Amino acid sequence: MSKKIERRKWRKRCSICGTYAGVMQRYGMTICWRCFKHNANKLGFRKYD
Repeated sequence: MSKKIERRKWRKRCSICGTYAGVMQRYGMTICWRCFKHNANKLGFRKYD
């Protein structure tokens, strides 16, 4: 018999686009790195070259 694989209930979802890939949970935000890069100025972060 094969074992059932338990599904991960702890996976977080991006609050902006809804993806599960690359989600960061720093500073109380649950967003992916793509949305963070796109919305960094709106969220109060500064972009440096």
